[in-house]
This record gives sequence, C-alpha cells and structure tokens, in this order.
Amino acid sequence: MMNIFLDTFKAISIVAISTGALATAANAASPGERFRETQQLVHAGKPDAALAILDELRQQYPNDVDYSFARAQALASMGRDREAIAELRIASSLAPDYEDVWRLHYAILAAQTDKHDRTALEELRQAAAERFPLATWWQAPKDTGQWTILVGTVYDDLSNGLPSWNNQFLEITHTDQDRNQYGLRLGRDQRFKTTNYSLGLRAEHRSQSGWFAGAGIYKADEPVILPDLSYDMHLGIALDEGWVAQVGYRRRDYQAVTVSSLTGTVEKYYGEFRFAYALTRSHLHGVTSFFNHNLTTNWFYSDRASISATLSSGREAESLGNGQVLESTVRGLSIGGRYRVGERYGLQWWIGIHKQGDLYRRRFLGMAVSIGI
Repeated sequence: MMNIFLDTFKAISIVAISTGALATAANAASPGERFRETQQLVHAGKPDAALAILDELRQQYPNDVDYSFARAQALASMGRDREAIAELRIASSLAPDYEDVWRLHYAILAAQTDKHDRTALEELRQAAAERFPLATWWQAPKDTGQWTILVGTVYDDLSNGLPSWNNQFLEITHTDQDRNQYGLRLGRDQRFKTTNYSLGLRAEHRSQSGWFAGAGIYKADEPVILPDLSYDMHLGIALDEGWVAQVGYRRRDYQAVTVSSLTGTVEKYYGEFRFAYALTRSHLHGVTSFFNHNLTTNWFYSDRASISATLSSGREAESLGNGQVLESTVRGLSIGGRYRVGERYGLQWWIGIHKQGDLYRRRFLGMAVSIGI
C-alpha cells in the first residue's frame, strides 16, 4: 500500500511540475517573441488581439518606441484615429527622429477632412519639412484639384388638382487642393405650365484657420416664376469640439416685389452625426417680416455614404407665377442621402413633403448624379 501511495504521489508531482513548467515557459516568452506575435495578429486581421498584448508591453516597457509605434498602428487599423494620434505623439517624444512615426501621423491626418485636421496637417507638414527636408511623403500634391459635373432632376406633385412642377439642373464645379470651390449652374424650372431658365455662378473660399465664406448670383430669362435676379452670401467658422457657426444673407428680386432673408446656423458634429439648426428671418419688402426654423440631422454611416432628415416650420414667401409672391405658413419634412460609387461617381436622392399654407401640399422626389472629371 505504501508503495502504491508513493508511486501516485510521484505521478501527481511530475504532472504538477510539468504543468508549472509549461505555464512558466509561456509567461517567460521574451518581449521580442510577444512583439512578433502582435505583428502576426495584425497581418491576420486581428488588431484587437494584438492591441491587448501591446498594452501589456507598453506598461512593462514605457520607453520603448517600437511598442508605442506598433500600438498606434493597431489603433489606426481599427479606425481609432484620435487614440492613434495620441500614441504617435508619445512615440515622437521618445524618438523625435523616427521617420515612420511621423509618416503614419501624416497619413492619418491626410485621410481626414474636417478643417481642424487640415490645420493640424499643415502644422505637421511644416515640422516634418524642417526635420526631414529630403523626404517627399510630407509634401502636398502639386495639383489635387478636381472638376465635377452634377446633373439632377426634381418632380413635385401638388394637391388641390394643381399642375405638377419639375426642375432640371446642371452644375459644373472646380475644387482646388485647399477645397475652395468655383461653380456654374444651369437650371430649368417649370411651374403651373410656365417655364423659366436660369444661369448662376458660385464661389466658396476656405482658410486653414477654419473660416469659410461664399457667394452666388443667379439670373433668370423672362422671369415669371423665378426671381429676375437673386444673390446670396455667407460667412462661417469651424470652432473647437465639432461646432460650426455661420450667418447668411439672400435677396430675391421678382418682377413686382423683393424678398430678403437673413439666416443664422449652428452645427455640431458628434462622431458619425451632424446636427444643425437654422433660424431665418425674411422680409417681404413693403409688406411684412416673418421667421422660419429648420432642424437637420445627418448620419455619415460610412466613408462613402450618408443619410439626412430635415424638419422645417414657420413662414415663407413663395412665388405663384406672374410676378405674384405670397407669404404663408409652411411645414415640411424631407429625407435624403448620398452615396459615392468608386472615386469618380456619386448618387444623391431626396424625398419629402411641403405644406404651403392652405394653397397646396407639395410632395417631391429628386435625384442627381455627380461625375468627377
């Protein structure tokens, strides 16, 4: 019996020692081996698993720039750009001349489009030019301007037995490397069996400090339903934490009356969403003044697509044709979307309903196609 007990004890001891040895061997894997494992995980499309190991390595070796840089790469591959940039700043402080760190930082900022990131991109470009004067990755493209053609149509179905409306338009726009835009618009509007054609010019300027401004002017031939001449202008600024504020002015000169409008808009970008509120005060010259409210929500659910919804309420001035412009209570709801197909093509659509006082209820549907040339 004693021999059986001793043999059993030895067997258990051998198993325990073997298990402990294996655990110790696993825990004793060298940092280099663990680091190579993270690289394999990233290549296998598992950056979250790699990040867990890199977090441990960063805690154990806080001054190792390679671990910091690898952690930033994993975060960037997961779309966590802000965290990646924060980690890259740490890596740059550990090794100021580590060019790959700067290159990744630049690539992340260059892929982002809001004005604050463009300002940060320019600051990084200037610093990189001083530290890596012979490199080319930080240099701005010589010509990233693009011409775009937008062709669209809108159909409006009116209640109370009134004839339908329709509109067709063609826009040609040039966007330069600083996102300044210059455009030409040709339009055809048909309302109540009357047709007007119009020609418009637009320009938009954006500064790296966050300010932007734009203006447009439009002229109609034989104006019956459209204003003979209209123009608008706006000025705005992108603020911190995703806030944007702007003010705009619009004037429409019809055959017999003039309508001018002043609009203040506040926007907030929050993650994948944009929220905007606009208050418009319009003045029907010599008659009355009135207000209108607009609330818009956009959801940018991918880098190629977005959807929006707009509610409007208040009072507006509407052209009834033959030079008549009437101010009335309005209510409206519209839903729209955008989708980019490849690098050159895009689709836009919108659908909604607009109640113009007791005159009519207008149901509309529109679609446009954009082509980069």
